[in-house]
Amino acid sequence: LLVASDAAGPTFRHNQFPDYKGTRAEMPADLVPQIPLVRHLLELVGVPCLELPGYEADDILATIAHQAVEAGGSCVLVTSDKDARQLLGPQVKLFNLRNNMMLGEAELQKDWGIRPDQVVDYLALVGDAVDNVPGVPGIGPKIASSLLQEYATLDGILDHINAISGVKRRENLTAHGATARQGRRLIRLESATPIEIPWDRAGLQRPAAEPLAGFLKSLGFKSLVTKVAGPAAGNAAGLA
Repeated sequence: LLVASDAAGPTFRHNQFPDYKGTRAEMPADLVPQIPLVRHLLELVGVPCLELPGYEADDILATIAHQAVEAGGSCVLVTSDKDARQLLGPQVKLFNLRNNMMLGEAELQKDWGIRPDQVVDYLALVGDAVDNVPGVPGIGPKIASSLLQEYATLDGILDHINAISGVKRRENLTAHGATARQGRRLIRLESATPIEIPWDRAGLQRPAAEPLAGFLKSLGFKSLVTKVAGPAAGNAAGLA
């Protein structure tokens, strides 16, 4: 079990496109002091938290997935980020904690009508408002899916603009094709980040009960303290 986190500061994508994620609001003030608490909790339960300046957490997930597959293993990436769908494969699945759903290649095909290797081009066409990736005006999910089903790739689509139906659609693809290609570079995850994955520390283990229970108690948890340290500790936490 490993956790990937965004490092502070800009990433290589900001060097390519200064307005990358430029529309995102600042982190809510009440969330800021919770981050070091989460990191300390991960330390106490023995789960490595990885980050790398200049890269995003998703790039680290891509690197983990790549190394796991290269070693003949498999992995489940716990994320709701749609960019991660490009990592799907026979040995890589996604799990969304928001809806408790597992996503694989078949589910992607059913949802978006495309293969994992088409995800980057799909998102480059439709854009991503969250990351401020523009996309092509007038190209929504259904149109992007149908175009990729017919022409396979973004380059294939742009090479056959004259064969695509709809005057306005052809005009938008002609005018914004370069923008889509730039977006593709931003969306594609880096699966070879220069980070050392601590596989030797990633195995599941039972954490030391006393420090973990003490930390949870300091934050006002009760039932979790009981689960970690037993009923006696839970009763003490209730009386504290």
